[in-house]
Amino acid sequence: MTLEELFKEAGKEWDELYWQRFLEKINSVPDYYITIETDKKIIEYIKKLEIKYLYYYYNNKRNRFRNSKKRLKVLLVAAVLIIILSVSAFSFNPVKDFFFKVYEKGTEFFFNYDKNATDDYLYAEYTFIPKGYHLVQKRNFKLGQQFVYKKEDKRIVIDTNITKHSSSFIDTENANVGEIVVGKYNGYYSITDSEIIVIWSTGKYCHSITSDFNEELINLDLVVKIAESRIPEK
Repeated sequence: MTLEELFKEAGKEWDELYWQRFLEKINSVPDYYITIETDKKIIEYIKKLEIKYLYYYYNNKRNRFRNSKKRLKVLLVAAVLIIILSVSAFSFNPVKDFFFKVYEKGTEFFFNYDKNATDDYLYAEYTFIPKGYHLVQKRNFKLGQQFVYKKEDKRIVIDTNITKHSSSFIDTENANVGEIVVGKYNGYYSITDSEIIVIWSTGKYCHSITSDFNEELINLDLVVKIAESRIPEK
């Protein structure tokens, strides 16, 4: 093997190692929670980058890559980078059921709006309510619904609102929090000394259940059971 061939082989191995580490780093990045609208903007931005850079390398007469072979190599590298950027953008798994912003006193949740969501409805009934609670208020709004159940001085409040252009702010300061599954939907819960909150979205509509905390009356499993008993209003 000649010295030139040796250098080429070493360069090839270095390139493979570099891109392997690069992709490993990309894959190690945690999921980002962004809206569908933002996801579309990312894709459009990548497309614009592709047009911009390919146009530059083809048409900029002042660039130093006048040799056709060198310019072809630059084009190929640019194309590879564009592909990597595209794959990287999708590897972050940007389309989640929700994303959130954490503040000092709580967390604001934004749910993805899906106008084509199936089995989705605004007005509902709940077939399971823990023993002893009775309905004291039910209100249907144009874009929402609310139930209030009471047992002595303890309440359960169930809210439904349209997902588009809305958000939910819940108390997560010094709380036990985490993601949870409500039926086939992804949700989030927060448990403080005073209340249990579960929020989730069915596509067009987002829902929340807030229950006064009392270990003897209700727990997280029961709140989820209430949520999963949701059926269309008759």
